[in-house]
Amino acid sequence: MVLLFVDETWQTVGGQRVAALGAVAIRQAHYNDFCRRVYGIRRDVLGATELHEAELKGAKCFANRAFRARAEGDSRLLDAADKVFDALEAFD
Repeated sequence: MVLLFVDETWQTVGGQRVAALGAVAIRQAHYNDFCRRVYGIRRDVLGATELHEAELKGAKCFANRAFRARAEGDSRLLDAADKVFDALEAFD
């Protein structure tokens, strides 16, 4: 059995509203391990101390300011996004 997660994000680019839709399927047996890994990313990279803190949102992780921060040397938001993609790959 697999669990499906679907999310959408909207932002305004050049005065036009654009959206991105993403979906992930995770084997039910891997769900808890995946959640622990994602919480670890939020804790270790974004400084969360509680489950409800430091939400990973595409509109924030991939905003222009995150890329500008990376160009200036560091972007915790892009680092977090990279680690989420690594987790997705690790759990197939």
